[in-house]
Amino acid sequence: MLTVNLYCSKLNDDKFSFYSEDIGGFNDIISFKVPSSMKEVFDTLKKDETGAKLVKSYSSKFPHLYDSIKDLKFVDLKDNIFSLWTIASLVLGFDKNVQTSGNKLIQNALEFKPEKGPRIDYYKKDKEKVLDNMFEFVRLIKSGMSFKLAGVDDNTISFGYIESFSHFIAREVESANEELKLEAVSLSGSLFGTSLVTSLVEKELEKNFKLYYNKDFPIEAFNPTNSLGLSS
Repeated sequence: MLTVNLYCSKLNDDKFSFYSEDIGGFNDIISFKVPSSMKEVFDTLKKDETGAKLVKSYSSKFPHLYDSIKDLKFVDLKDNIFSLWTIASLVLGFDKNVQTSGNKLIQNALEFKPEKGPRIDYYKKDKEKVLDNMFEFVRLIKSGMSFKLAGVDDNTISFGYIESFSHFIAREVESANEELKLEAVSLSGSLFGTSLVTSLVEKELEKNFKLYYNKDFPIEAFNPTNSLGLSS
């Protein structure tokens, strides 16, 4: 059975891969690379004219926030979506602590009442490649900054980050299915211990694919009182 495994963790590197005995086990679809510092985040944003203007507008409108985060270093962050949510949460001023910032974004999203949030950009670097691709973090940060500059509230933006992630997963699974003819999708890793993340991803996938929870990578319960989001 050809299965895509979506491993999304809070403590380890994320990996989207598929398993096939016919082609030698696990094969990567998308991997994630997290910047090592906030300086790298803003330097990357400034590489194009639109991003440079965005950073200038952001630092002008939120000077105290910008000054408080611009020298942060991300020593312990793993290469995963949760770390990118951590960085986005810091950039957007949801939280000031690297250790708790990602969970703050999730908590904000849980408090969001409407059914639909704003679209946050989730894209891979090469939209044509199915295998061995990398996630593009820049647009993820840029879109959140744009919504904050437009006056969108924290809970709404936070929900948008998680909802748009579920859309991204569905889009990439469908793309892989066109090439690989998948039979099932396996969800694993502690991020899927967050009920909101799991419910939104399930909603996007279950109409077209069989869903499994991989016992080799246990799903841990989300505990908002724990700074790392692990069950006690």
